[in-house]
Parts: sequence; structure tokens; C-alpha cells
Amino acid sequence: MNKKMLSILSAVFILVVAVLGSKLLMSQKEPMKRMGSHGKKERVVNSRIVQNDNISVQIPITGRVRSVDYYDIYAEVSGTMMNEFQSFKEGTRFSKGDKILQIDDREARYNLMAQKSSLLNVITQLLPDLKIDFPISYPNWEAFLKSFDLNKPLGILPEPISEKEKYFIALRNIYSLYYTVQSLEVRLEKYSIRAPYDGMVTQADITSGTLVRVGQKLGSYINNDAFELEVTLSMDELAIISTGNIASLKSSDIPGNWTAEIIRINEQIDTSTQTVKVFLMIHQDSLIDGMYLYGLIQSNIINNVIEIPRKLITDAETVFIIESSELLAVPVDVIKEMENTSLISGLSNGTELLDEIIVGAKNGMSVSMVKEGK
Repeated sequence: MNKKMLSILSAVFILVVAVLGSKLLMSQKEPMKRMGSHGKKERVVNSRIVQNDNISVQIPITGRVRSVDYYDIYAEVSGTMMNEFQSFKEGTRFSKGDKILQIDDREARYNLMAQKSSLLNVITQLLPDLKIDFPISYPNWEAFLKSFDLNKPLGILPEPISEKEKYFIALRNIYSLYYTVQSLEVRLEKYSIRAPYDGMVTQADITSGTLVRVGQKLGSYINNDAFELEVTLSMDELAIISTGNIASLKSSDIPGNWTAEIIRINEQIDTSTQTVKVFLMIHQDSLIDGMYLYGLIQSNIINNVIEIPRKLITDAETVFIIESSELLAVPVDVIKEMENTSLISGLSNGTELLDEIIVGAKNGMSVSMVKEGK
């Protein structure tokens, strides 16, 4: 009897344990997910509502500045460099029009004086005949003779009023002497080298007292107030800039902030890098020729675009939108790619855009929106 009772109690205990274990397993089991209208499981996703806008972006740039005016000085005449011009050294600044170099011009000056004297003599002998044969032209030639100064440049030679007068003057070799003197005056100016603009000597290859030969390089001179910055931009960046756009610049070597303006765009593409050169003008005397600057160019206004994370765009340049609780891949135009985001166009306002990455996402996948991304 005891054995029989023990068997019954054991069976009851096993039954109770089985029922409790079954209830425990049932409580830990996930509830069945809601089924879509077609019997598919819906995935809960983040999304956003498309609202296109007009946006201007900043394009990062870097490049080296060069002086706008870079002037290599070469000798066009020969002679000895004058000793009083010992300030022609690297780093010396001059104002526009200052004499920065002087080559001994005494021989050229004396030759000019001799030719001007010959011209003066011929015109003086010409006047009596002009007074008789061409009395109307006589006052013009008399005025020219009175203004004649050996130490000043020649004035304008009077124009003959008739062919006969022109032949009369040419017969006395006046035209030949006149243009010979003008040629010598131009040559004499080449012995004095003046600053073409406010700037600085960056290279000095000659010292005072040395002999200068024709064609010899004497040094280099730059404008230290106006600089150009050359940068390269990609094709998509070229489409959203234009001349006149402003850039803010900095240097990693010296303190300061500079403003530059796009003045030229070379639309020839570098085939090796698929980029184009863009040139910006900077008016600032604190810069140094050859230094590097970095900064941002403000783009043109880009109409009807939206900025989204780059990761949402597939390799085929499509994004997923949600229509009737299903994913749909649609093509978009990528206007500009930034570090983490991209500007795209091609989506209508109010479109529900998938705002997260789903592994294995495809057309027709059933989803439901949990919240709208910002």
C-alpha cells in the first residue's frame, strides 16, 4: 500500500512540474510579430519627411599664395652698376617709381646730346627757308625750336601741311635725326631701373660697382600687397561656385584671417585628377609669397535640395523611401558630398525617406515608421 501511494504521489509531482515548466517556457517566448496585409513581417524603422530648401555650403580649400606681380629684372644695356645704389638687397622695399638700380649712362647720354645738337642745328638752318617758302608753317617750327631743350625729351615734331613741305623737310634729313634722337632717349631710360609698383626685392644677383652685361639677370621684384591663391576643386564643386564668391582663409604658420575673392576659373580639366584650377585674389601686405593657406569658400545658393547622411545613398545613387508601408529605391542627383553628409535633389516635398541603414533592404520590404528623424 505504501509503495502504491508513493507511485501515485510521484506521478502527480511529475505532472505538476511539467505544467509549471510549460507555463514558464510560454511566458519567455516572444509574441508573434504583427503581420502585414500580405502576410509579411513589418520592420519598425526611423524615417523623415522630405522638406527641400535653398542651401549654401562651404567648400574646404588649401593652396599656396603667389604674388600677382612677379618681376624678374634683366639688363637691356651694358655698363657698370653705380655705387650709390647699394640698397638693392633682398627684403628691401620700394615705392612705385623709385629708382632701384642705376647703370652708368654717361656714354649714352653724351651720344644723345650730340644727336640732339645736330637736330637743333639743322632746324635752325631750316627756319629762314621755311619763312620764305612756307610762311604758314613757319610759326609752328619756330615754336618747336624755342621749346627745344637738350636736357628734356623732344617735343612733337610739327606736321607738314602739304606734300611739298614734307619733301622739303625730308630733304634736309630732319625726320631721320628726329627719330634717331627718340631712339636714343628710349635707350637712355633703360640705364635707370625703377620700381613698377610698390613692392620688395626678393632676389639680388648684382652688387654695386660690377660690370653688367646685356641680358644678365639682376634680381627679382614682387608686389607684396596683392596675392593670388591657386586651389583645385572637383567637378561637382565647380558647378556651385562662380567668380565673385568669397572665401575666408587662415594659416597654420602665422596668426591672422584673410578674405579672398574668386577672380578666375580655369575650366580645363586636369585629366589625371579630374579637378579644375580656381584662382582667388587677396589684398593683404602681411602675407608672404609662397606660403600655404587653408579655408572655406562660400558656394552659390543651391535650390531645392535636402542634406542627408552620406550612408543613406547607395552605390547606385539611390535612396529608399517608404510608400504604403513598403521600401522603394528611387534615384537622386548628388549635388555635393561633404564629410558626413550629402546634398541631393530629386525628392518631392512630403516624401517619407528611410532615415537609417537596413541590412538587406530591398524594394517591397514591409516596414512601419516608429518616429520621424530630425
